[in-house]
Amino acid sequence: MNIAYGDGFYVAVDPNDHRTIYANSQSGRTYLVDLETREEQGLRPVPIDRKEEFRFNWSTPMLMSPHDAKIVYYGGNKLFMTNDRGHRWQPISPDLTRNQDWKKLPIMGPARSDQTLSRDDGVSDFGTITTIAESPVKAGVLYVGTDDGNVQMTSDAGRTWRDLTSKFKLPGPRWVSRVMASRHDGATVYVAFDGHQDDDFKPYLFKSTDSGTTWTPVAGDLPDGMVIHSLAEHPRNRDLLLAGTEFGLFVTNNGGRNWTLVRGNLPRVRIDDILITPRENDIVLGTHGRSIIVLDDASLLENAVPAVLTEDVHLFPTRQATEYYEMRMLPSPGAAKFAGPNPDSGALITYSIKSPPASSNATVKIEILDRDNHVVRELEGPDRQGFNRVAWDLRFPVGFIPIQTDEGWFGPPRGTLVLPGEYRIKLTARGREQTGSVQVRVDPRAHTTPEGLQARFSASQRVGELVRSFVEAAAAADNLSAEIDAIRKAVTESKSAPEVLRKHFDEVSGKVETAKTSFRAGFGGPKFRYLDLAGQLQASTTAPTEAQMTTLDHLAAELTENITTLNALITNDVAQLESELRANNLSPFAVRPVTLPKPR
Repeated sequence: MNIAYGDGFYVAVDPNDHRTIYANSQSGRTYLVDLETREEQGLRPVPIDRKEEFRFNWSTPMLMSPHDAKIVYYGGNKLFMTNDRGHRWQPISPDLTRNQDWKKLPIMGPARSDQTLSRDDGVSDFGTITTIAESPVKAGVLYVGTDDGNVQMTSDAGRTWRDLTSKFKLPGPRWVSRVMASRHDGATVYVAFDGHQDDDFKPYLFKSTDSGTTWTPVAGDLPDGMVIHSLAEHPRNRDLLLAGTEFGLFVTNNGGRNWTLVRGNLPRVRIDDILITPRENDIVLGTHGRSIIVLDDASLLENAVPAVLTEDVHLFPTRQATEYYEMRMLPSPGAAKFAGPNPDSGALITYSIKSPPASSNATVKIEILDRDNHVVRELEGPDRQGFNRVAWDLRFPVGFIPIQTDEGWFGPPRGTLVLPGEYRIKLTARGREQTGSVQVRVDPRAHTTPEGLQARFSASQRVGELVRSFVEAAAAADNLSAEIDAIRKAVTESKSAPEVLRKHFDEVSGKVETAKTSFRAGFGGPKFRYLDLAGQLQASTTAPTEAQMTTLDHLAAELTENITTLNALITNDVAQLESELRANNLSPFAVRPVTLPKPR
């Protein structure tokens, strides 16, 4: 997504103004963008003294204060602050870098000169701030890191600064890839270094619990080569840390003593940024070359404490699920819309299994039960070692097997959405049973009432029963027609069949073909009317209209008449034809009557 001009790096979004975004491009060019008018106001800080020069990293860090959205920090060789949307930038620090004459620094040993090939490729400045953090707990407590290895902090919003660099016993100056102030207390902070530019591929991660006075290494057993580019701390579990490295995502749930590579379908790609959303508990990864990747509901990581992982089978807590309306399939937006795939809708049921399965096609059983302990839905999940996830779409099952021509205005047929409330989850795996619960709510944006939801639910279930009966009757009509075709061949080829039998057969076969037209599928056919009404009812959380309920009554009466006619053919006309066939030594056939739809 391109917000402003250039390659695009950091952005800061005003939570109080949806149309205003701070964005920057290479080498410190920064803009205030109006997303509605697309105006871009250039904001790059400029020194008052024209003899002074500010330096900015190719990817210039920018941070909106978690305490006041009016305050935005911007990192050059100094730290800048604005509280008037970039109209004025105030330097709130001295030069926080080593301020070396970087064009004279050696490259791989030899000193550089104007004859050095590719001397400054990809680098416009050196001696720049690369990362900024403000304590979410204490306003004005700021940490910065630089590309030349400095780590500095202020506890008074920039009036005084403390250089922490000497506290890290590193082989030499290392690029500071991330500073992160803990959201759990004001004294805890993390710092990550990246030394791969100096052929040092060791991961460096340090933690302080006393506002930077002392530091402890917490890279634990992270393997060499996994240099750290990004870092995140879980908002509820302070021991759950995520580290984005050059080759994938690593996680620890014991504060950094032990780290585990996150596998699944996550590629071994560079992770440049990590965001954990406090409300949804989703993990959002910004990668290099693989776009944005989301892990919906991080409860499996949040609750994967060592005791849990020793259990043969464990069912993790399921977060609240919301019944959102999924827009109809038509019309297609075509090339005008760019979007990634949506997450699985409904409740995400997560479980872990300690050991490998007995067979490759083994499965587990998941039952969803209502408050009266009735089974609402039965699902099947993989019996697979490790973490597994199955999505329940918050619907009852479809009462028939849909075919391709069933898709209409509202997409493929789906079951009725359940009523809001608490549902029990029962997982059966490896001879063990685990139970949990999920709270289902209606879309909080919806304008509806409990009575409206109940009316929609009852009408939807009634339509579902009509469709089930219709499909059963359509199958019976098809079987009947197939049998009539077989008997036609037998009667036609028989030289002994009397004329009266032939005439009776023609009469019955005509009735069967007429009855069959009442059970056609496909667009515009009788079945489409049922599916269209079902889709209409599920497309709104409000109570059905009078017209919809009248349509439902008409469809129910019509279906009852059509099934009654079909059953009369099966039990009367065809039964009599069977008797005549047997009397003439021709093969009889049998199609069972159809059960009428049950009133709900």
